[in-house]
Amino acid sequence: MQAKFDFSELDGFKLLKERVVIDWNNPVSWLQGFNNKMPVIRIDRGLQENNIPVFTSFEDVVLNYNQLKLIFESNNKEWKAKLESCNCIYLILDKLTGKQYVGSTYNTRGIWGRWEIYANTGHGFDKDLESLINNDAAYAQKYFQWCILETLPLKILEEHAIDRESLYKRKFGTREFGYNNN
Repeated sequence: MQAKFDFSELDGFKLLKERVVIDWNNPVSWLQGFNNKMPVIRIDRGLQENNIPVFTSFEDVVLNYNQLKLIFESNNKEWKAKLESCNCIYLILDKLTGKQYVGSTYNTRGIWGRWEIYANTGHGFDKDLESLINNDAAYAQKYFQWCILETLPLKILEEHAIDRESLYKRKFGTREFGYNNN
């Protein structure tokens, strides 16, 4: 006998979507009986709020251009507090070509200070990225993705940040195969 189920979302529960965590009786088995009671353990914040991903950790940061821009346009307090608290080594991935750009932040406004420029321009005045956007104004919106590779102290010296940045450029080959020219 083969069972067939037709699932659909119910009206009135949209606020709980991607937020409810249940106690799954048998974590080994996907199939559960209809009479199994699975109590709600908790209701999380969810994955996004107002189309902005919920900040969980620096290691989990993966933002497309629209998300990055929205964080800055809304002056999101949680993201701002986190991104102003440290500097970093970051990577921009071009999802069309696979090419990468490695950069670093080393200023008193932390990651927030540097990424605000990307949110406003899409290219952050990086030469190769700028030429892509000059040829197609929507290029960053269509293809760029930002992530944090390593956090750095807020008061890091510029030369120390650049040394770490250079290490990642060597690791990923972004001078030879990406968008880094230095």
